[in-house]
Amino acid sequence: MWNGENGKFKCYASLRIRGPGLIPDALTQKLRLEPTQTSAKLGVGSWVISTKDSLDNLLPLETHIEELLRIIERKAELIKDLQKSATVDVFCFFASESDLGEFAIQPKILLALGQLGLALGVDQYFCCD
Repeated sequence: MWNGENGKFKCYASLRIRGPGLIPDALTQKLRLEPTQTSAKLGVGSWVISTKDSLDNLLPLETHIEELLRIIERKAELIKDLQKSATVDVFCFFASESDLGEFAIQPKILLALGQLGLALGVDQYFCCD
């Protein structure tokens, strides 16, 4: 989780799509995007695309969210349509060695998420040595 450097943090962002009857392979074909993770259990499918392994995790969280928005910008109508039958959101991981670790998300990014109807969740950790 932690890189061991004073004052640094680690983060990434994920677009998550989950719902009953969701078939990950069909969604991959529909979106024409390769997910980083999928699952289908007990009739509920999950499809995730993440910046965890594609961007430096020491870049600001905002940069990770912007990258997700860039990836899905041409898929806006599909994303909105999916929200009729699935839960679609942006979920972020943020870890800081300091209990003062923070991040900021600019209004234009929050607006872009809102226009897509995407909730933003952050799992924040204060950790390590």
